Amino acid sequence: MPDSAPKTANITTTAGDVEVDQWTGGSQAVLMVHGLGQDRTMWREAGDALAKDGLSIWAPDVPGTDARPGPSAQTIAGLVTAMRTDGYEDFSLVGAAEGASAIAAAVLRTLVGDVTRLVLMAPPEVEGPIGLVHPRILWITADEDEATIIAVQQRMMAPDAVELAVYTGDYKAAELFQSPHTASLIARLREALAPPP
Repeated sequence: MPDSAPKTANITTTAGDVEVDQWTGGSQAVLMVHGLGQDRTMWREAGDALAKDGLSIWAPDVPGTDARPGPSAQTIAGLVTAMRTDGYEDFSLVGAAEGASAIAAAVLRTLVGDVTRLVLMAPPEVEGPIGLVHPRILWITADEDEATIIAVQQRMMAPDAVELAVYTGDYKAAELFQSPHTASLIARLREALAPPP
């Protein structure tokens, strides 16, 4: 039975110590990474819903660096290694804003083939044609967000790999959880990350 509320743990990774909210569910793990100016609490409602579906959720407070504010690909890879050490073998990654950029960079650089599903919520940048590297991407954005242009370009490069979910309004990634779209967004995450029957 999954935990109904997260427990907080301090996880040591190759990139340093990271405080993580954890919901313990099944063998499928989901790493949820916030963006700049946010923290792990942005995922509480989504984490609760996904844990009820039997998923194990890790929502870290991911530090940036002086050179690059926000999460880094190295930190993401370190967290996936820590999850693997904890016994998880099936991974999905969800990122918002700079967190989405960081998970895309981690997949492009070091995690190719290690991740089952990517959910990118309005990343401000993506280094390369992520859809050509990863076959299952859900890209979430708002129609008035400038990140929508990046999403459309990525979809054009790999139409079979990149699925778009575009919400109306001028919302940045984290703001979608405080918008009229919250229930729909969480339902879409549940559908995208559902464990196989």
